[in-house]
Amino acid sequence: MLRLVVLVALAGLCRADLPIDCRFSDAVGTWIVSESARTGDPSLDCSGELGEVVHQKQFTLTYPNLVTDELGNTGTWTLVYNQGFEHGTFCIARRVLGNKTGSRVTRHRVLGNKAGSRVTRRRVLGNKAGSRVTRHRVLGNKAGSRETRRRVLDKKAGSQVTRRRVLGNKAGSQQDAHKPRHLVEEELPGLDEPYKNDLEMIERINSAQNFWTAKAYPQHEQYTKREMLRRGGSRKFRLPAPGKATAEQKARAALLPTSFDWRDVDGVNYVTPVRDQASCGSCYIFASAAMLESRLRIKTNFSRSDILSTQDVVSCSRISEGCAGGFPYLIAGRYAQDQGFVAEECNPYLGEDTATCGTDVSCGRTYVSDYKYLGGYYGGCTEEEMLENLLTEGPLAVGFEVTADFYLYSEGIYVHGVGNVKADFDPFIVVNHAVLVVGYGVDEASGMKYWIVKNSWGQDWGEQGYFRIRRGTNEVGIESLCVSATVIP
Repeated sequence: MLRLVVLVALAGLCRADLPIDCRFSDAVGTWIVSESARTGDPSLDCSGELGEVVHQKQFTLTYPNLVTDELGNTGTWTLVYNQGFEHGTFCIARRVLGNKTGSRVTRHRVLGNKAGSRVTRRRVLGNKAGSRVTRHRVLGNKAGSRETRRRVLDKKAGSQVTRRRVLGNKAGSQQDAHKPRHLVEEELPGLDEPYKNDLEMIERINSAQNFWTAKAYPQHEQYTKREMLRRGGSRKFRLPAPGKATAEQKARAALLPTSFDWRDVDGVNYVTPVRDQASCGSCYIFASAAMLESRLRIKTNFSRSDILSTQDVVSCSRISEGCAGGFPYLIAGRYAQDQGFVAEECNPYLGEDTATCGTDVSCGRTYVSDYKYLGGYYGGCTEEEMLENLLTEGPLAVGFEVTADFYLYSEGIYVHGVGNVKADFDPFIVVNHAVLVVGYGVDEASGMKYWIVKNSWGQDWGEQGYFRIRRGTNEVGIESLCVSATVIP
């Protein structure tokens, strides 16, 4: 089945500073998809007119994840973070990109303000079929109605597609009341100054609680404050609350072992070595690659033990922002399904954006057959489903919020904010970071449940590159954003 992806603004687990905040209220409603002939031509880039409409479909999205077409057929859909939505029919991607070296350029023009109307056009330039949107127009304010049109490319069929959202005109309806939200964040001064370990904060953390220990990392002082924010994921986007487990899920979870660790399954380690993303905001790629690497080892019983190239995604992906960020859902999912991962030697990690792709085109690729948010949609994840998926499928990619104290974690079970710890250098907003959950357990002394998590800050950070974090309380969002993918051996 083809999937439709509409990204209102693409930046990521590792960045969300574009001026769009897409929520359920923006997506629910009826959408019309108009499509040109499915020629299979991969060179189409939506730079021209749509042409003759050959196919047209209507979809109604209902909260939280039901989609229905005009014939009454049903399926599912999901938000993609706060940047857009996807449902299982076509693939449409609207990308708004930064102006980094070697990246595409975004042009954004706002026209007119007549009678409460607003017209915008955005053009995104690129050279990869199936991932650009050339025009976005928002029209009208007549009788409370609103209509949007987006032209995009169907990646799978090689056809051009126009999407239109048709909103109700009932007085006082949610759609009528909705106004576009723009995220405006001013950058604080001093981000390009050297990062310094906060020794006073370390002392406050260690004296305020005994769940975990903080320490200074001299190697962090090679980075600026901006670079440290990138290591932690850069800017924050809105994390959902976790879902509610069903009685059946709770019953199944009660039968699971009290502890499990993919690094030691009858003496066998299925998790690949901890790596270091350096100053590049590529956590989302490392978490995605690490999940697929581990699941390859599990599925093939080590007949495949690849280390996958993260630089390939940094330099070559058109659905992420390289060192400025992206999303595991789109990289472990969409990218791995459509483009596939190559091995590390095909494009070794540089930790920086590049002007060209640089991947050896003769290399084979590793794909996934399916991907999802646990719970079936953004915001549907539960602790119980995480436990079950972790045991049956393998390590899984998650997102969580990094605050200043987390950079100083040394050992123990991380619990944020105990003792109301405050840092002198506290990121102007908390940041979102992607990591890999590899196991879970219960502390014998305190009875506190925890997750075992692989980070991408090198083996000399934390517990040999890992950390433990309190489980069952959605600590800093760790149980709200969980991605699973089925790798093809």
